[in-house]
Amino acid sequence: MDNNIALANYLLSKKGFEIFLDKCKKQYQKFGSYKGVVQMILVDDNKEDLLGFFGYHNTNSLKINKKMIDKAIANSKFDGANFDEVLKIIFTDLKANKDVISELNQLRTIYIKQCLINYQNSQFYDYYINNQISLMSTFNYEYSKNKKSCKELINNLALAYNNLPSYQNEIKLISFYSNELFSNSHLLDDNNKLANMFFNALLYQTNTKSISTLNDKMEVYLKCGLIQDEVSNFSMICHLLPINDSKKMISYQMFYDTYEPLNLSLANLRNIDGFSDDIEKVFVVENPSVFIMLMYYIKNNKINVGLICTGGQINKSGYEIIDLCVNANYQIYYAGDFDPEGLLIANKLVEKYNSIILWGYTLANYYKTNPTITISDKRLSQLDNCLNTQTVKIKQLLQENKKAGYQESLLDYYKQGLNNLV
Repeated sequence: MDNNIALANYLLSKKGFEIFLDKCKKQYQKFGSYKGVVQMILVDDNKEDLLGFFGYHNTNSLKINKKMIDKAIANSKFDGANFDEVLKIIFTDLKANKDVISELNQLRTIYIKQCLINYQNSQFYDYYINNQISLMSTFNYEYSKNKKSCKELINNLALAYNNLPSYQNEIKLISFYSNELFSNSHLLDDNNKLANMFFNALLYQTNTKSISTLNDKMEVYLKCGLIQDEVSNFSMICHLLPINDSKKMISYQMFYDTYEPLNLSLANLRNIDGFSDDIEKVFVVENPSVFIMLMYYIKNNKINVGLICTGGQINKSGYEIIDLCVNANYQIYYAGDFDPEGLLIANKLVEKYNSIILWGYTLANYYKTNPTITISDKRLSQLDNCLNTQTVKIKQLLQENKKAGYQESLLDYYKQGLNNLV
């Protein structure tokens, strides 16, 4: 009989070797062969067998290394046996941990690639090829939890990416698009893994490197033919008259004539081609309270100008309204707060629209606001993105004083400006 088999049978026949063999198995799994030291406490159940095999007397413990095992084998009838081979006979599925991990990785890679192979020659496969590292990291993690959910994630992501409405020059609500594909209107919402991966895919599709605002995110969706919500995304206007097919729209005429405030949503803007040429100037303000006071002022004095309120950060509807104003050849003025957020809006506008004039952004007006609210260093760090020459002086002033001023304090200045500029 082969000495490896004989030694394996012998060790298995003696109960005293049971714990010893289990510890040797763990050493093999750790190193890929028997290495290191196994410490055995000798008790009645194992003392006779272990002392007899290793040739020791009168000791209560043994520290057994590879050299001791080889010596014990050489001095026995099993001379020539290889202890690693003996362990593999005893434990038929014995493998080093690294080999087990390697095999599992290979199985995982094969499984994922089989899922992906179904989408060769599609837009999604091109996206995958150019983003393999990040995508495989996510797919691998998902596989480790549940390989079926991994396959479902790949299939859903591919389905959503391969059927973007922009491929057909269409626009769809995200909720309807999601329901159309998955019979679940919320699967592409912002609070789950698929939605996050889908949006990252849209960043690649639109060649967008980064986004900083909600409006930036909406712009990415829109470029791919998707919109999140046409109704709640709106901006306020006053004394601006929408037109369609080069005609004034009767439904908006009353608001225009009476200087009443009007919320224009993205849904409204889909049916508007532009604004009438009844006015020449439009004033954009950041805060609703200032908008309302100026609205009453131009209404009471019948000043023929338009007003727009961004309500803080400019959303998609705000940009579309300003685009229409630019197309109408209006002279546009923007007034905002003397704080990092307000200056960032001003900076974005003058970068995007060369013709916009910053209204009231002067050093004198800053001090008129009686700035007392401290600006944190974190908020001030946002000013690093203000690089336009029209905003640099105010940027430096805010960085030096670290105090914010708000445009409500400049209401008289704005009223006088309306009279002087018209």
